[in-house]
Amino acid sequence: MLLAADEEPSGSLPLIVREVVGEVRHQGADGRREPGVEQPYRVRAGLVPGGRDVWVRWEEASAEVAANRESDRRARRGLLRELALTLSHELGNALVSLATFRQAGADRPLTAAMLETMRADIGRLQRLNAHLGLMQTMHEAESGTVDVRELAQEIGRSLGLRVEAVSESAVLNADRRLLDFALRSILETVGENRGELGLRELALKVRRAGDGPETIALVSLKGRPLELEGVLPPPAEDAVPNHGHLKVLLAREILALHHGEIHAGPGMEGTEILISIRHL
Repeated sequence: MLLAADEEPSGSLPLIVREVVGEVRHQGADGRREPGVEQPYRVRAGLVPGGRDVWVRWEEASAEVAANRESDRRARRGLLRELALTLSHELGNALVSLATFRQAGADRPLTAAMLETMRADIGRLQRLNAHLGLMQTMHEAESGTVDVRELAQEIGRSLGLRVEAVSESAVLNADRRLLDFALRSILETVGENRGELGLRELALKVRRAGDGPETIALVSLKGRPLELEGVLPPPAEDAVPNHGHLKVLLAREILALHHGEIHAGPGMEGTEILISIRHL
């Protein structure tokens, strides 16, 4: 629809359309609205070049809004299921020795091996509690300037992992604390799954794609074997859940918060885990 400079939009038009037209005239810039729960219209409007006439177009997108809401519900239910399975797995593993001690009775003397197992299980419970504490504060993510290349080098040094970094920086607006936790958790879990090898013979590489708001930091871990419980291999439909580490689940959610993802598969130099991170 084209409106002359002195033409008022018809009262029969949706209120949101008239509102965007008013904004365009007042601000002299293009206006837009996306459909959502509050209103179902997608609206675009702007000034015709060289004059004060306004063009505007809109479409009703109730079906799209409903589909998105249903998709969000499914994703939420799926996340809650993963969280329940993960907590059940981690708590079950950590409570084995404590449950054995309770069933055996207080009169039974504890062996050195039993004491060591109990100490390890208590440590697992303490780490689980710390991870739950992090989960409670994830909604408080604070955006700041983070050079992912520098962060990866710092984590690599602390974990004894070789880091191959290109010369340019990979600077994003991100929460450094959360990214540190996510990358460290993924790397530590890979090392745990490799037994005595740990992170030896693996290489972490950081590179950048895009510029400005489109910047993407790409972090890849290469080598073999690579196994990341809860991520590798991807859980198949009706398969036995393998989400064994809460920190891996949290790492995935932190990457999603940064509009990023984690993928795994064959690469140029063996199996590769590829992590993409965008602006928060």
